[in-house]
Amino acid sequence: MSETYLVEDCIQLFRNNSRPGYIPPHLPGSDFVEHFNLRQADIDHFFNLMCYELQVLSINPQMDESSYNWEENDFGLLEPFKTQLEREEKLKELGI
Repeated sequence: MSETYLVEDCIQLFRNNSRPGYIPPHLPGSDFVEHFNLRQADIDHFFNLMCYELQVLSINPQMDESSYNWEENDFGLLEPFKTQLEREEKLKELGI
């Protein structure tokens, strides 16, 4: 699976959980595990890649604590991905 695909699919996961005028600020780690069908052996690699290497997701945005179990944390989109999604959703609402 390519890194570009993973990034786009993460953004799509947020898009799928959005509704008009609202993009969720974060999603549960369990949603990512389920969406990507991650096996236990793949979970560490996936979240390390998305949070630290590609810098797409932030762990527990605006919270100090995090769990050692990735799927127990919440994850938000980092910039510029968050802004990109907000822009796309706004254009869609405006019918552009």
